[in-house]
Amino acid sequence: MLNQVVKFSKKLPGIPTLPFIGNLTFLLKNKKNLPIALEKVSRQLKKNFGIWFGPIFGVFIVEPDDIEIILTSPLTADKEPTIYEIFAKFLGPTSLQPSKADKTYRSDKKLIMSIINSKYVFKFIDTFNYHANVLVNVLENKVDKGEFDVLNNMSHCIADIVFETIFGIPGKNQQGSVDKSVSHIERVMELLFQRALNPLWHFDFLFNVLSKHSKEWYHTKTGIDFFLENLIAEKTKNYPKSKDNENDSKFRCSLFDQLFSNVEATQKWTKEETKTNLFTLFLASHDTLHGTISFSLLMIAMHQEVQDKIRQEVNEIVGDELINENVLNNLTYIDMTLKEIIRLFPIAPLMGRVTSDDLKLTSHTVPKGCSIALFALGVHKNPKYWIEPDKFNPERFSVENSKNRPKYAYIPFSGGARMCPGYKYGLACLKTIISHVIRNYELSTNMKMSDLDLYMNVSIHNRTGYPVSLKKLKS
Repeated sequence: MLNQVVKFSKKLPGIPTLPFIGNLTFLLKNKKNLPIALEKVSRQLKKNFGIWFGPIFGVFIVEPDDIEIILTSPLTADKEPTIYEIFAKFLGPTSLQPSKADKTYRSDKKLIMSIINSKYVFKFIDTFNYHANVLVNVLENKVDKGEFDVLNNMSHCIADIVFETIFGIPGKNQQGSVDKSVSHIERVMELLFQRALNPLWHFDFLFNVLSKHSKEWYHTKTGIDFFLENLIAEKTKNYPKSKDNENDSKFRCSLFDQLFSNVEATQKWTKEETKTNLFTLFLASHDTLHGTISFSLLMIAMHQEVQDKIRQEVNEIVGDELINENVLNNLTYIDMTLKEIIRLFPIAPLMGRVTSDDLKLTSHTVPKGCSIALFALGVHKNPKYWIEPDKFNPERFSVENSKNRPKYAYIPFSGGARMCPGYKYGLACLKTIISHVIRNYELSTNMKMSDLDLYMNVSIHNRTGYPVSLKKLKS
């Protein structure tokens, strides 16, 4: 099987390799700006390309037709094992990190989807509104005081929302009671990606001996384990078991309460599986949302004409009222703006798969056992499908401008059977926060698009921060 992969690698364009280490030199040289370096390679080669990660060959897919084949084929249902084994070292075994052979995945995902589908998501709108309003009040202290990095405030706001909607516990991070798990979760993604990028660190012994991050890895893991074990113990102790309390919304609103109810009834997950699945949800929701909302406010501050259109839409549709289901569905310009932000700064810039058999794409056949990377940043900036791909322009997502674009030229939440189950939750949360902030404050920044210094630790972040100035709008 390896021989077939080696033969195949010679047919694809790519970066010159060195014996045994492949493209490791390129990867380590560009580890601080890897998404930009890979996107430049993609733009230069103008087609799918290959990279050797030590002994592992990965095919980077940037063609929409091939992306569609991969996302809809049963031959690529398995996620790339090397990366997910690193995740499992931290998270533990979890059904939310599936392989095709894992028979529990489909039913477990069905459970998750049933809880965070569009109908259930709207039950969280009151929570979104409440914490977005707390954010508006907290930001009052930043008015007319120059630029500040919004990331910390966004992290605390999203953490409060996640605590209540996923864990079912009060979120008080914005009020100054910052939970240690929040700082742990922000560091986890960096540690996971750094370890995944270096093939030597895939081995526990070498990681423990060679990596300066090994102590922090285990310290962070211990802290998160402690938080989740206490949460589960408290839920087990206080969860209502009588039928009298069964329909009490106070006990059954959060995602954890729904999951816990199912686990109690079916004994489907062990305590360890419950813990690791909860952590996966926490990790996925917090890291993606606090980064995306920070980019959103920065882009809105940077582009005054976009800000004016958003504010006009919010004033006309929302006014002084709270966000509700009908309002969310009618905020079309905010929706276009979020799509453009996620195009430029993908939530998942790389999505790994592995072929379980030979897979025929449009221009070549990928052999069995080959690793595949769906390169969202590459296809999102492919000049064949995006005019001026580096420019921020929400109008490109209007109905008229979108109608002739290939469906899979835009893959914000993956697609097919592996599509992110929480995307509706995320979009509803982001729209609510933006609406509250934009109707209370005028945003500005001295930062330009050319000042961005992007790096990746699973999702994309900006090394130069998210500096924004606030001016209070008149009531």
